[in-house]
Amino acid sequence: MPWNDKDALTPQALNSRSGVVLNVKDPDFGVTGDGTTDDTTAIQAVITDAAAGSVVFFPQGNYFITTQLNLRSNIKLLGVGRGSRIFTAGDSVDLFRGTAVTNVAFSHLFLEGSGSDNVPNVNDNSRGIYIDGVSSGIQIRDCEFGSFNNAIFTITTSRGLIRGCLFLKNSGACWRAQAGTESTFVANICDGDRTGVGDEVDSINMVWLSQNATVACRNVTVVGNVGKNISFEGILITRGNYCTISGNTLDNVLTGVHIQSDTADSAQPTATSHITVVGNTIRNVTTGGGIRIGFASPTNTLSPHHNTIVGNVIDTTTGGVAGLALATDASDNLVVGNVVVNSATHGIALGSTASRNTIANNQVENSTQNGILVQGGTGNRVQGNYCYNNVQSGIRVTGATAADTIVEGNTCQDNDSATDGSGHGIAVVNGDHTTVRNNKCFSSDAAKFQLRGLVVSATPTKTIIENNDFRRNRTATDGISNSDTTAVLRGNFRSVIDIRGTAVLVAGTVTVATGEILAGDSVVVSRTTTGGTEGHLSVSTIVANTSFDIDSSNGADTSTIFWEIVH
Repeated sequence: MPWNDKDALTPQALNSRSGVVLNVKDPDFGVTGDGTTDDTTAIQAVITDAAAGSVVFFPQGNYFITTQLNLRSNIKLLGVGRGSRIFTAGDSVDLFRGTAVTNVAFSHLFLEGSGSDNVPNVNDNSRGIYIDGVSSGIQIRDCEFGSFNNAIFTITTSRGLIRGCLFLKNSGACWRAQAGTESTFVANICDGDRTGVGDEVDSINMVWLSQNATVACRNVTVVGNVGKNISFEGILITRGNYCTISGNTLDNVLTGVHIQSDTADSAQPTATSHITVVGNTIRNVTTGGGIRIGFASPTNTLSPHHNTIVGNVIDTTTGGVAGLALATDASDNLVVGNVVVNSATHGIALGSTASRNTIANNQVENSTQNGILVQGGTGNRVQGNYCYNNVQSGIRVTGATAADTIVEGNTCQDNDSATDGSGHGIAVVNGDHTTVRNNKCFSSDAAKFQLRGLVVSATPTKTIIENNDFRRNRTATDGISNSDTTAVLRGNFRSVIDIRGTAVLVAGTVTVATGEILAGDSVVVSRTTTGGTEGHLSVSTIVANTSFDIDSSNGADTSTIFWEIVH
């Protein structure tokens, strides 16, 4: 019969449902569980002699272990919850180790280390469960891990499951995986607070996915977990492909999620790619950023690329870091539909050579610098974002390497919240062939400044500025300040009076000066006040971006004429 976790965990119930059940406290086995007797040898004998399909049952007790217990394949180790405590006093002791094992399950056990080992490196042996070799089918459910370095460490393990576990006071990672495939870490709780334990430094990570030699973690899912009080990254991927990070909550972490392709551990052979980070909530980030893609890599071939960051909420970063960063040369990444608020520098920042990234439909508010910053790179697209109440500009493009950046369909409202006049809706400070199209930038709050909708400095070249609405910024007479002599402007609404107004004919003609008129535009004219002798009205001599003439067929016409430009 299948095991039902709701049933009482008695030997009789186990025997009726699970085949052969070995109660370690059976007098024949010699296991005491009294907390002082060394039970290592006796427990090891039970595991070694267990037939395939057996359940090794740990009833309530304190089982003291002095050296690692070696696992065999096709067994289940089962306890009654926190009452089934298996612990060690040795600061470099693994409780359980399995090499090249398959179909091993742990359930309802409390595993506890010494708490004195605080060296988070690959050679450290303070682990609750250590699986290496080519292993598969490892399931760990409803267990508790406390006071280890890496609570669970798996190497080249496939089809694993870690579900519903509680991790407390571990110094390294709750789960560290090297070169794992098709494994899932789901619905676990990790509290890294180590007050009163060892050096009292909080846990390093909730999850760390990395490579082993040249083999990456692939198709790993980390979903629905809660991690808090993490001294480094909540979730760190130093080498992975096709992994999913979804629906996790990370609170009080140095970095929420960090996707990178280069570490101090080893040179990475190929880049981290195709990681999906979706629907996570990350708050109270200290110095590393809410979500970060990339370290500086030796060549672009090692850049994190083709990753998808969608629908996450990042709230409050401190320590001078961006809420969401595509660092250095991260490329071909998709950042869509995220909410980034209260960042200590920029809301979303792209590194100096980050290229071909799409930043779309994000909401960025209350950053202490710019809402979205593009520092360089080629072919980045910033589309459909809402940038509100950021201290500097809503969107800023800078860096001499910036080229072919597209800034399109964004709304920038009430930025330059410091009211010092240096911030705007959109600022293009550097770069070649930047396109600014179909954006709307305005100021609605008297306490904000947002001097202009768009400012283009003299350094950029060949900027295209078209079909934007830059009315209702603090400089009401002109929402655009452009110093790029090679720029092309067309179809923009620059101020509340730019596309319509009145003019008085003098001797049957008047020249209307406006930078809004384009060569192909139509101008609708009508007489509002008759003066002199009326004639038929027409528009002539359009000088693009400069002026147009209104003429009457009668040279004695001095009427007042209303005009409106139709793009």
